[in-house]
Amino acid sequence: MIQDLACRCGCKVFSARVLGNEGVGLVTCEEGHHSLLFDSRDYWVECIQDGRPRARKCRCKSKLLTLQAEYEFRESGDVRALCLRARCAACGSERVLMTADIKCGATDKVVQEPLDPIERPWLKPEWVTLTGLWTEEDLRRVLAYAEERLGATLFFDPIDGPVQALSAEEVVREAETGRAYWLWLGVGQVDFPTERMDCWRTMPVVDLRSPFTMSYQVGRGQLQYVRYAEEVAEGAEFVKQPGAFLSFARSLVEWLMSTFDSRRGRHAVDNSRERERLGFG
Repeated sequence: MIQDLACRCGCKVFSARVLGNEGVGLVTCEEGHHSLLFDSRDYWVECIQDGRPRARKCRCKSKLLTLQAEYEFRESGDVRALCLRARCAACGSERVLMTADIKCGATDKVVQEPLDPIERPWLKPEWVTLTGLWTEEDLRRVLAYAEERLGATLFFDPIDGPVQALSAEEVVREAETGRAYWLWLGVGQVDFPTERMDCWRTMPVVDLRSPFTMSYQVGRGQLQYVRYAEEVAEGAEFVKQPGAFLSFARSLVEWLMSTFDSRRGRHAVDNSRERERLGFG
């Protein structure tokens, strides 16, 4: 199935900012109306955290395009794959801007509403992200500080089971098993949704999930992410998280920055010995 794309105003000529590898993109019609491509609103915010993608330009230097979406369907009727094709409005040359395989989930919106109008596409929430080259002892130290000094509740999430409030030592014992887990640090009681993978983006919790095992030239190390959202979406706006949570999260970040090594980068909170062992100088 091939579908010509048109803005809600009827215009069919666009400029396009597409991240093909990510399967997301923003198009802007000649009248100045913005639309996100293929039901990618949730992921778009993450993709623009570090900057704006560039508008695609033809070899003739024109940025104006007409667009077609081509769909491949499963026997069930869901979309298996899609392809975004572009034709230069100036010289007529054609190219593929994006291809994407869709593994699961409802896909009706991808076909029925390939363009999702958005008034302020560059509006994004403030997220805080730190990374640390840690050992298990570092994790124990951080969790103990969060629990004992900052009054945090540690919500251990085994991914395939219910969330449990555990002590710092209980969390460390679970981490020592080597199984993947999610870990959320909050203040008081927190009600978790069924889908929790990236709930830190929309809830008052700090994300401290199981670290990533990284292979470096001199060996393997554990890269720990520490993330939380200062702001969350409320309708078309972003609003600050609750004050009690922000006080806790900011205090934790301040302690991490003053306790660990930041020579790898301004968002780094490393164990200095691990940083040196893994060849970061």
